[in-house]
This record gives sequence, structure tokens and C-alpha cells, in this order.
Amino acid sequence: MKTSFSVRVATASDNELLAQLGWETFEAAFGAANTPEDMAAYLPTAFNPSLQAAELNDPQTIFWIISVQEAVVGYIKFYFGPAPACITSSNQMKIARLYLLPKWCGKGLGTELLKQSFDFAKKKECKVIWLTVWEHNTGALALYQKYGFKIVGDEDFVLGQDVQHDFIMEKVF
Repeated sequence: MKTSFSVRVATASDNELLAQLGWETFEAAFGAANTPEDMAAYLPTAFNPSLQAAELNDPQTIFWIISVQEAVVGYIKFYFGPAPACITSSNQMKIARLYLLPKWCGKGLGTELLKQSFDFAKKKECKVIWLTVWEHNTGALALYQKYGFKIVGDEDFVLGQDVQHDFIMEKVF
């Protein structure tokens, strides 16, 4: 059975909500695979109200807040700024984050949000949608490959003192 959800565009007043959701979802997804020290160094620098306020003010960034009934369960961050050289079109959009609370993972919500992201990219006349994914996040890699994303490059992701390897993936429309 499909989960019924709603999407709204985030506003400037959502900075604290985005910081809290980002922290909680990132920690739940990646905390067990990383040291507590690296997580403690990374989380406050990536997910804090001031940073989220700046991102909300960036005209190249759009956030969608996802709710099931009245409960907020996650968010997506889209970015329309510069892309790495391996991205095949300058008319592109990045899914910078697709974060769901753990209780909502594996219920098909991520797939539905990914499909809505494709529709959004097409409405914005993007030829390419791209993202990065940690090389050890096999579930996300499988999902993205199932929906036509191909690995086109890689980049480092620094989490605390740990330099990790992310794949850059793109889907061409």
C-alpha cells in the first residue's frame, strides 16, 4: 500500500526544523558506520539553524518538506548551482539530500519522492538530475540505479577526520 504524503516548499522560518531533521536522519542513517568522534565533529557543522537559514536564502536551493498526515517525516534539498565536470549537461539539478526519518524508510516513500523529483526537474527543463551517494550505501545505490542513474564520477566526503568516497550519479532525461 502506498503511503499518502504531502510536500510543501520550505520557508525561511523552517531553518530550525531542517537542522533538527537533518541531524536526526543523518545520524540514524550513518551513525553506526562511523565513529562517535567523527559524527560529533560533522553534525553541528552540517546541520545547524544558521547554516540552514543561509541555505534557505540561497536562490539556487529549494527545500521540500515531506509530511505524512500532519507529521513531518523528512525533506529533500534541490540545488541548481554549478555541477562537477563529469555531469553531462549544464541544464541540471542536484538532489543534494533526500532524508527520511528511520520509521519511514523502506515503505516506498523514497521511491515516490524520487519520482516527484524527476517531474520537478522536467518542469524546470533540466536535462540531467544528479546526486552523490556514499560508496557503502548499497540500498541507495540500488534504488538510484533502478531508476536510471549511472555512476559518472566520484568525490571525497569529509566526515570529521574520515575522508570517505562518494559516487557522483546522474540520470539523463
